[in-house]
Amino acid sequence: VVCEGITKPQCVTVMEGSSNSVYLNVSWCGTCGVTYRVRYSTSSGTIPEPPSGAVSVSVTSGNSTLLTGLSLDTTYYVWVAAVSSDTQGPYSNRLSTTTRRSNEF
Repeated sequence: VVCEGITKPQCVTVMEGSSNSVYLNVSWCGTCGVTYRVRYSTSSGTIPEPPSGAVSVSVTSGNSTLLTGLSLDTTYYVWVAAVSSDTQGPYSNRLSTTTRRSNEF
């Protein structure tokens, strides 16, 4: 695959945890990035950037990650960006969801 620059990840989805666990499963369609940076926060930030205090997770393989250690009944905002070498592409559109247990769906 030949890539012209780093593109914004597409088709980003956030799914809530199952059973009594509280986590989010974040997945996206691949881009030309070697790795991905997933950021999440309880603050919505300024579109399109996440807030400076957002937690950052590096994903070095695959197109998904689990965000764990989250609080119940809390709204989380999620962004994904492709990273190639030292260059980060633009963030995906911001997604949000409120965590809850599966028996509350």
